[in-house]
Amino acid sequence: MPSLLITGFDAFGGENINPSWLAVEKLPPRIGDHMLCKLAIPTIFGTAAALVLEKAEEFQPDVILSVGLAGGRDAVTPERIAVNIR
Repeated sequence: MPSLLITGFDAFGGENINPSWLAVEKLPPRIGDHMLCKLAIPTIFGTAAALVLEKAEEFQPDVILSVGLAGGRDAVTPERIAVNIR
């Protein structure tokens, strides 16, 4: 059975919630033939990637999809280039 690891971020920047995790959290455990593994990840540089890789090793997903928040956008858009000060 195909599997998907889908992640959303925790709240950051003084906010109480992060819509990316709220959206992921509401997904069912299975969509069609695909099993879902949902993971909330912290907005801490380096830690987020390490947690995703750890969960991927454990769950062995066919696909990893990370959902995030881009303030000011009014549509769902793919991120082609991450902007990060580091």
